[in-house]
Amino acid sequence: MDLMRNRMSLTRATAVAAGALLTLGLAACSGAGDSQERSSSDAGTAAEEQPTEEALAEESPQEEAPAEEGADGDVCAAFDSLTSASSALSSADPADLQPTLDKLEELTTTLEGVSEPPAEIADDWGTLTTSFRSVTDGLSEAAEDPTATDAMTKVNDAMSTMTGQEFQDAVQGVGTYAGTHC
Repeated sequence: MDLMRNRMSLTRATAVAAGALLTLGLAACSGAGDSQERSSSDAGTAAEEQPTEEALAEESPQEEAPAEEGADGDVCAAFDSLTSASSALSSADPADLQPTLDKLEELTTTLEGVSEPPAEIADDWGTLTTSFRSVTDGLSEAAEDPTATDAMTKVNDAMSTMTGQEFQDAVQGVGTYAGTHC
């Protein structure tokens, strides 16, 4: 009975992770529209405040542009992985969780691979990365031994993190950023 209950908990935990990914995708979609609305309402003010091309050339050396584009590129590529992984995670087979765990590990490694996310989302990115690592490690341990109480406790704790306000705020922040920059 405990084995069956733990398998159901693992499936539920995977579903929560998939739900978090879907929320992230929706946040990106809604964030793009919000940014466009703000851009059009601020257009008059922005046109008056835009520096000339000469001023931009003097203020920002050409060497810095690729680094920022690289950071955006890393985040955008990782964000694409997040959104594409949502379908794989949402169709988890309770009888064979290994493919889902492999996909979750790949996704978590991709998130961790973004060494320097843009400053405006660095804290949010850290929250996502830490949360996904906790879920991935907890699910992997629980899948190895579904009867281990401590492994299931880790899974439940990780799932609580993903449904918490800090995680939801991070999802919204990263999603909005991705909707604007990716």
